[in-house]
Amino acid sequence: MEPITRSERLLVTPSQAAKLLSICERTLFSLAASGQILRIKIGRAVRYSPDDLQRWIDERKESPGREQNPPARRQFAKCTRCGKRFDLASLNCEQRCYRCAVEGKDT
Repeated sequence: MEPITRSERLLVTPSQAAKLLSICERTLFSLAASGQILRIKIGRAVRYSPDDLQRWIDERKESPGREQNPPARRQFAKCTRCGKRFDLASLNCEQRCYRCAVEGKDT
């Protein structure tokens, strides 16, 4: 992807910024609300600097040798009491689902 070239405009509208980043406007608003992308408010109007957008892109570039960690797959187990599947992240020593472990009933 080529760098965003400086146009005659110093600021772009949200729809123009979203097109430059190839994302939808909702995603752009979410990124701006979380502070990941800087926005400029002029009265009620919101504008974005092409330089800030390019900086945001540059910060997210990955080097070829850098490994990307895939998201961990959720693993499930079967509750020993009710037989219901539950997420292993919530595993307790009795291998019971959360509801059965909280109720404290024996098998």
